[in-house]
Amino acid sequence: MVWGGFATEVTTSIVFVQGRVNSQSYADILADNLLPEAPLIMSGVYLFQQDNASVHVSETSKSWFDANFVKLLDWPARCLDLNPVENLWGILAHEVYKMAFNINQARTHALHRKILDKNFQERSEGRQD
Repeated sequence: MVWGGFATEVTTSIVFVQGRVNSQSYADILADNLLPEAPLIMSGVYLFQQDNASVHVSETSKSWFDANFVKLLDWPARCLDLNPVENLWGILAHEVYKMAFNINQARTHALHRKILDKNFQERSEGRQD
């Protein structure tokens, strides 16, 4: 799995996650990546948007957001077409498969990682080649 995020003109780092994600590992991903990067890419108060996947709405995740003062954007269930990051992941997946490698291979190839990072940033900014 890959985790990442973006705001209007900036992106977070892309994180490659080994194995399945549960509520605790999701909280760890956020602690290791969202907390350090959010102040660098967002000024002041921000709203964090995520879908309603079970690990996102679990009690563990809710407690983590409360404890870290992260405000969540209310999001209706089953509205993937409205979720900008879901659309971005679809574009990135298309780019990855077009280059004939998969996410697992990208973990071990620095060049592929750079390509993913570049595409993630460009696509989140609305640029398309």
